[in-house]
Amino acid sequence: MAKYVKTTLFFLILAFLFFFLVGCDRDERLARVGKIEIKASEVDAIVSRLKAEHPTFFEREGFEDEVRKKVFEGLITGALIESNLDYLGLKVKREEVDAEVQKYKRFYGKKFPQVLKEFGFTEKSFRYIVFRSVLFRKALKLVERNIKPVTEKEMKDYYRSHQKDFVIKPLYRVFLAEISSEKDVKRIEEKVKNKVDAYRIALEFDLQPYQGFFDFDTGWKRKSDLPAPLMKRIVKLKPGQTALPFKVGDKWFLVKLISKKEKGVRSFSEVKNYINNLLFQHHKEEAWRDLIKKLKMRTRVEIYRQM
Repeated sequence: MAKYVKTTLFFLILAFLFFFLVGCDRDERLARVGKIEIKASEVDAIVSRLKAEHPTFFEREGFEDEVRKKVFEGLITGALIESNLDYLGLKVKREEVDAEVQKYKRFYGKKFPQVLKEFGFTEKSFRYIVFRSVLFRKALKLVERNIKPVTEKEMKDYYRSHQKDFVIKPLYRVFLAEISSEKDVKRIEEKVKNKVDAYRIALEFDLQPYQGFFDFDTGWKRKSDLPAPLMKRIVKLKPGQTALPFKVGDKWFLVKLISKKEKGVRSFSEVKNYINNLLFQHHKEEAWRDLIKKLKMRTRVEIYRQM
């Protein structure tokens, strides 16, 4: 559900930005929302732009059809908002558009006119795109202002019903060194049996940290963070215990389990803020869907061809 709404909003924003990037001969009317028409050339332009910027995504079979559908839905949503300004109590002042345009002008500097031309904009059409972009952000803020705060009960209910999401897997903090010379293995083994600390052994025999690490201490790692042959030895150790040197492939290793955090579940207080933000986002997405549903009920929407 969240993924669907976020995707729709993403393509809606893109629709605002590329609304005037048209230029194909075919200009079939796809829909009419109030007095605003949505044409095939608009959808084609947005999809073509996305395809040029992200060609690998479009290699998947059926992906382009999915994109076209989302773009079309985004254009309809934008037209619904623009057709209901009085009902929503939204207004975009000229000064707001001016301020947004100035941001682009400062960013591109003297190249701004050239950039407009390259993208097929006139300054007038670009201002309209900026207007719709500002309008869209205001509609989102309007929805957000009307959302009730997430209650303590909602958060606790979510925590209880999603325990598996807050499971802490075992974590291991490991001393891990490579033994560069095989002739030192026997001597190092005797040191380990005599309870000599792994760090002292590393210094005495000039051992090197495991590849990819700058220190012998790996820091806290999950089982999946280190190669399975190493973890097979590590999980058998008790905190503070050093394993006898062992060989994996063509390399010898000296390993000590510094410390271990057992499997558990994060407390409610640890994840409370995360749950609050998650549920608030869910409420916002639900409120957005309800708003669009209301706008569709009070606006004449004619679909001439589905994507």
